[in-house]
Amino acid sequence: MRIYQEQGNQRNEAWILIELCTIDRLTGDYDSAEDRFRAALRINSVASDRNGRAWARREIGIVRRIQGRHTEARDLLEEALEEFRSLHSEWNIADVLVELCTLHRVKGEHAAARERGVAALRKYQELGNLRGAAWAEVELGVVDARTGEPTSAADRFERARTTYERIGDRSGAARVLLERGRLRLLQGQDAAAREDLERALSEYTDLGAAQVAEVRDLLGR
Repeated sequence: MRIYQEQGNQRNEAWILIELCTIDRLTGDYDSAEDRFRAALRINSVASDRNGRAWARREIGIVRRIQGRHTEARDLLEEALEEFRSLHSEWNIADVLVELCTLHRVKGEHAAARERGVAALRKYQELGNLRGAAWAEVELGVVDARTGEPTSAADRFERARTTYERIGDRSGAARVLLERGRLRLLQGQDAAAREDLERALSEYTDLGAAQVAEVRDLLGR
C-alpha cells in the first residue's frame, strides 16, 4: 500500500484498504475494519470511484449490522444498492440484496427479508453464480425456519449444501450444517442436530472460523 501512496495511486490504495478491512471484519476487529473502510470511502469519493465507494459503504453497513446498529446499516446498504444499480453491477446488486435480507431477518422483518432474498436468488441464478445462489438459499432457509416452514427450510439447506460441496466451498458447507443443526434442535431432532453441529464444529475449527464459539454454544460445550 505504501508504494501506491508514494505513486499517488488512490484507487489501488483504496482497494488495498478494503481488502485489509475485510480481513479485520472477518476476524472480529470491527474498530480497525471501520477505520479502514472509512479511509477507503474518503479516498474513493475524492477519486470519483463510484464502484469503490459503493463497496466501502456495503462493508461499513455489514460492520454496523454486526454491531447491532441496524438503522445505520440499512442506510449504508441501501445507498450501496442504489450506487451499484446505477452502475448496472448485477453481481454486486445481488450481494447487497443478500446482506439486506440478513439485516431484515436479524430485525425480525421476515417479509422484507424474504423479498430481498428471493430477488438476490433470482439474480444469482440468472448470472449463473452458484456460490451466490447457495448463499441466498441459506439465508432464505433461515427465514423459513423462523417463520414455521421447516420443510422449505430443509429443502433450501440441502440445495445449498449440495452446491457448496460441488464447488468445494468448505466454509459455505459448514454454514449449512450449522443452520440445519439449529433447525433440527428446534424440531426436537437432537441426535441429528448434534451430528450436524459436530461436523460443523470440525470444519470451522479447521478453517479457523469465528463461528466455532457459536457452534460450541449450541452443543452445550
